[in-house]
Amino acid sequence: MGLLVLAATNRPDMLDDALLRPGRFDKLLYVSPPDAAARVDILRILTAHTPLGDCVDLQFLALATEFFSGADLGSLCREVSNLLSDDVATSGCCSNRTPF
Repeated sequence: MGLLVLAATNRPDMLDDALLRPGRFDKLLYVSPPDAAARVDILRILTAHTPLGDCVDLQFLALATEFFSGADLGSLCREVSNLLSDDVATSGCCSNRTPF
């Protein structure tokens, strides 16, 4: 009977050295953060069911979020949605906020 352990972290520098000793794990796989094109795709998926104003530029956001993971982008979209929900409901997209 085999044992499969699958784990993920965005802070490998914080792992206890004892976990990484020879014989503990057969393979360590590094998955790099998505590139700009992949971030655009992720942002499109994350905002597919969200009404976006004309001022929203996903290409710009993808370029401005270098080193963001898909989870980071998801968190960003949720936070922006929460911050702007009142503004959008009353006066339109980005009207009272300065775009970054």
